Amino acid sequence: MIKGLGALLIISASLLLCRERFSRQRQKLLYVEDLAQALSDMASAVRFTGLTLPEAMAQQQIRLWCGALFTAVCQGYEGGAALPESWQKAIEGLDWEVKRVLQTLSWQGDREKLLGELQRGAEALRETEERWREVMRSRQKVQLAGALSLGLLLMILLI
Repeated sequence: MIKGLGALLIISASLLLCRERFSRQRQKLLYVEDLAQALSDMASAVRFTGLTLPEAMAQQQIRLWCGALFTAVCQGYEGGAALPESWQKAIEGLDWEVKRVLQTLSWQGDREKLLGELQRGAEALRETEERWREVMRSRQKVQLAGALSLGLLLMILLI
């Protein structure tokens, strides 16, 4: 009886661990998805409402997942740093793949070049998100199967 209960606890713990990992992976996906949408929204705001780039960035501070990034950029810009410097400093702690995409954005040039850069960045982030989504699906299957197998193996050994 006690061995069965112990085995059940082991299986439950392994499933909870998988659930936690899946949650963290999902949060990463939501961040990248939100960031891609923010870049697209900035391009639309600049194109259709005539906002400047710093004003369009300021509008993105309310975003649930990536708002803190835009807040950091705006604070640096308002503190006297140039927009490219503020951007580079704000993206410093991001995942390397997202950071690589964001580092290639050019914040200088005419309006059309900036709009193109924003759209290119949004598209690259969407491609990254889709690639991560595929990897996440395959990893989840393997992790879940491994956790259940390990739990069942421990249950067999305990009984």
